[in-house]
Amino acid sequence: MYRPIGATMSECLSFTRILQYSRGETEVSPAEREHLHSCPQCEEQLKLASDDTALEDTLREAARESGGSKLATTSVIGDYEIVREIGRGGMGVVYEAVQRSLNRSVALKVLPALLHSLRPESGERFKAEAAAAARLQHPNIVPIYDYGQDQDCHYYAMELIRGQSLGELVKEHAEASDDAGSHPVNQGSDYYRRVAGWMADVADALHFAHDAGVIHRDIKPNNLILCETGRVMVSDFGLAKDMTQEAATRSGQLMGTWRYMSPEQVRDGGANVDQRTDIYSLGATLYELLTFQPAIPGGHEHEMIQKVLEHEPTSPRKIIPRIPNDLEVICLRAMAKDVGARYPTAAELSADLRRFLNDEPIRARRTELHVRLGKYVRRHRYSVAVILVGVFVTTSIISTAAYLDLARERAELSGYFAGVLVTTAKNHLDAGHYNQAIQVYSNALAHDPSLTYVYASRASAYAEVGRLEEAIQDLDRAIELSPLRAGPFFRRGVLRLIQDNATAAAVDFEHALRLNPNDDSARVFRFIAKRQAGGGDLEDARILLEGRRSHVQGDYLSLLADFLAGVGDDLDLIVAATPTPGLQALVYCAAAEMTRLDGDSTQAARWFQASIDANDTPGVMRLFCKAQLADINSVEP
Repeated sequence: MYRPIGATMSECLSFTRILQYSRGETEVSPAEREHLHSCPQCEEQLKLASDDTALEDTLREAARESGGSKLATTSVIGDYEIVREIGRGGMGVVYEAVQRSLNRSVALKVLPALLHSLRPESGERFKAEAAAAARLQHPNIVPIYDYGQDQDCHYYAMELIRGQSLGELVKEHAEASDDAGSHPVNQGSDYYRRVAGWMADVADALHFAHDAGVIHRDIKPNNLILCETGRVMVSDFGLAKDMTQEAATRSGQLMGTWRYMSPEQVRDGGANVDQRTDIYSLGATLYELLTFQPAIPGGHEHEMIQKVLEHEPTSPRKIIPRIPNDLEVICLRAMAKDVGARYPTAAELSADLRRFLNDEPIRARRTELHVRLGKYVRRHRYSVAVILVGVFVTTSIISTAAYLDLARERAELSGYFAGVLVTTAKNHLDAGHYNQAIQVYSNALAHDPSLTYVYASRASAYAEVGRLEEAIQDLDRAIELSPLRAGPFFRRGVLRLIQDNATAAAVDFEHALRLNPNDDSARVFRFIAKRQAGGGDLEDARILLEGRRSHVQGDYLSLLADFLAGVGDDLDLIVAATPTPGLQALVYCAAAEMTRLDGDSTQAARWFQASIDANDTPGVMRLFCKAQLADINSVEP
């Protein structure tokens, strides 16, 4: 607990003097320096003065108790009328407020006056936080509206997010588990898919921030807000490092929250952090959302430091066996102690999470057994030596346990071989060697017949060589194994469209959208299927395609809906407004199919070819375009 500022012993230095010394603003005599490092009270206060996070926590508490903040005596600051306090972050107090000039509710973050008086540079850091966050215009980052200063109060206004933090969500699940007296093993597949989707969106937001030169440095569940609409927002850039404004952060400052700090943050004092620091923290957050337990347990500072540097988190599936294997692999790769073993960018982490959501093979691989064993031996040299001696003495006693361990390792090895085969098959698939891919996928299923995404991937290879019935059978099996995954429903729907079974296809697309309402491709193909089946007037396009306006890429669907209904702009303008090649291919494909159904085969052929050219990745949509183009060419005079 923080003691009042000022020393209780005559030979002790005042806290103000200690603070100035820690910042290099004053010198101390050799005797004073010796005393600082020998007196327990002064040493504790020196440590507090040198640790920005701890100091600011303490000063905020002092401000609350002493009424040091201007807001203790007034409910108005600048243009904002305070309604209530809603939280306390790394460097300020957050209030719900009303901006009087615009009559809108906002979240207002205020720098406590006491903190600013004792750490004058905290005002610059606070302003730098607002500036860094304000230039990050991303749908998953809380937007900044305004910055200002009213006498001794610095503040900035941001969007008021209605919802709860993921930290509160974790706490609710953990408490429910404690009340039940067991681990929360009853989470369904839909929960893990939601978590993967949240983390993918956060990773996209972080990649956007990293590209803009901003490292968050304090990613944790409490700083990720789950909106009432289901979207997750990244908040609190109070500890952010702006690589474009290096002077805003002193070199060597330790920034972050112990439990979510990366090893290099702790080891290097925060001097050499980069985007992979945020990736580690996001991995630790994912771990907590999967297990409802912290990856780095413990409460005492020294214990936490040691565990951050040396402790390998318990595998999530050992805590809750229902956790999907791929999510565990993604989580542990993001949290790798070795910086070079993590995902190099947040975009690659997001891509693997989306591969999981799309029932595709992830790129991350479980650490090989011999590497894990080597790490264990290095951390526990003495224990390993004792165990090795014991093995020779007590072989007969532990033979049963050894047999069970061997069986478990054989199971892991079988899974590892399946993973290697899947990677090889994916390489064949990407290279267009479809028959080789089919053979290797079949070998992988021989090792592990429960791999849902392998059936889905082999279905893609079957489809590419025209074996549609076998492809649909594989997708039937994938759906049987994982009925809550949207990907197999979508792929089967497209193949049924190619077979002219539009009614069954429409049912598959409805299933896909029910499982993943944000699937633009399923939304568009549902409309195509309804049109092929003879239903769905063009005026229904708005109803079928709209409904995604809150999504980052939703607006282009509204433009496409208008175009298909005959009231929109030129298709090339819509494509130019469409954010990715894959979605551009989707726009061309929808326009081509509607044009084909209206009898203009020449224009339809052009747009089918444009869709194929826009996205050269093998997939069922590209296959659909090729099939429709071949059908047009086969009847051309």
